[in-house]
Amino acid sequence: MQLRNRLDQIKIDLAAYYASDFTNDEDDTRENQSLKSRMREVIFAAYDQREHELFNDALDVLSKSTGCAEDYAIFVEISDVLVDKNMITLDRFRELLHGSPCNRWL
Repeated sequence: MQLRNRLDQIKIDLAAYYASDFTNDEDDTRENQSLKSRMREVIFAAYDQREHELFNDALDVLSKSTGCAEDYAIFVEISDVLVDKNMITLDRFRELLHGSPCNRWL
């Protein structure tokens, strides 16, 4: 599947995830981590393929889906690699973080 299609599917799956009622925290966590893992794959693949618009779109999706402590930990884990590998600047990291729903807690 092309990267743009993969990102579009992740957006659909995120909407379904947010509309879901999980019977336990473990299922919720597992689904959240799965979605973020797929997002991470798209982010790194888009960067490797020099698809800058898609890379930035995927980062924005990641940012907008970062609203709780668990999301924040995943966001930082992904962002740390991006910053360490000079894939994004520290300023871009801050911009993404401040554009996220979890910014209300920071």
